[in-house]
Amino acid sequence: MKHLLTSVFQLLGLSAVCALCPLAVNGQSTTYQDFDREVSTPQYNYISTGTGNLVFSNTYGVTGAGAGVSNGTRTLTFHNRTFTMPAAGGQLRLRVSAQGASGGEGLENTDYMLVRVSVNGGSSFSSELRIIGYGDGSGNRNVRDALWSHQTGAAATVTMNYDGNNTPLVAGPAGGGAASRLDGPSNIIINLPSGTTQAALQLEMSTNSVGEIWAVDNITLSANAPGQLPVELTSFTAARHGQQVRLAWATASEQNSARFEVQRSLDGKDFNQVGLLEAAGNSAQPRHYAFTDEAAPASALYYRLRQVDFDGTATLTRIVAVARTGHLMAELYPNPVRERLYLQAGSGALPWRVLAPSGKVLLQGTASGDDVIDVQQLAAGTYILELRRGRQREVHRFVHLP
Repeated sequence: MKHLLTSVFQLLGLSAVCALCPLAVNGQSTTYQDFDREVSTPQYNYISTGTGNLVFSNTYGVTGAGAGVSNGTRTLTFHNRTFTMPAAGGQLRLRVSAQGASGGEGLENTDYMLVRVSVNGGSSFSSELRIIGYGDGSGNRNVRDALWSHQTGAAATVTMNYDGNNTPLVAGPAGGGAASRLDGPSNIIINLPSGTTQAALQLEMSTNSVGEIWAVDNITLSANAPGQLPVELTSFTAARHGQQVRLAWATASEQNSARFEVQRSLDGKDFNQVGLLEAAGNSAQPRHYAFTDEAAPASALYYRLRQVDFDGTATLTRIVAVARTGHLMAELYPNPVRERLYLQAGSGALPWRVLAPSGKVLLQGTASGDDVIDVQQLAAGTYILELRRGRQREVHRFVHLP
């Protein structure tokens, strides 16, 4: 199935004056965009680039008009906003829905909205969240493309902490046999770190049809009052030990933290809870946690944490991969890929090469730990990632999407 994203996103200030003002450190609401103003209103604060169509419609909004993008890839870079003094954290919020022009259209798992954040004045952006659809466009009822509205509630909310690692959390509808997934991520909350002095948002939306649409509304950039710090996760690792997988993570501080839920996936998309640890509640001291997955399958595995506050607010961490039993070197994701291939290579230097099916070397380098391979320059098609360590050689096939 193809996607209709006939819209370009644009960010409004609160007013003609406030849109140009620095953000007060204790003010909760700083910049707000609900897209209720028409395109002719000269106060949209963004730069739009790309090929996708941009459309404003009452259908796309939570209240009033919203913005939608279709039939291509379009990037909206919102203007940088500064705080009057370093904030004790901050927060970006937006509402997302997946919509179709007719009853038979929806978003596939290759359609995406990439949420990027900058905390250095827009000089660089870190990819923090990748929202995807569901299905493969085949029309199979059990893998039908996804549609969802601007929903409310914990199941529709993705809360996460900005980490600046340019390794996006992947979120999408849950699997199952329903004709349309109505449970996709709708309320997006990204907590900014303590000491943030400025922030900017960038949205890249991609779809392959004018019949399917990514829609956005109610974008808010706010400064938290002092003391409203999220849980600060400083490390998160997972490694095989025999037939088990041992996970370890640490926090620098915690506030109102109730528990950590350990989630496992076989494909990096659909996760199930396999463990739960009680959190510290409130702590200004470093804390260390450990969990052993004693029933870990032998296949490649993906883990993440779901940190839950006492009020039910939940935050998802980044994903860590564990190689299948007997694997030599590394795991890579996502696959298929459009821009960046993430390689989790463990410790030590790991030379790699990207080969064409003919065997021609197209890209090469050396990975150490978690690394990123930029594949944007490659043409659409199937490629081979070759890894070598000593006399050992490991080959992964991946698909590069246009």
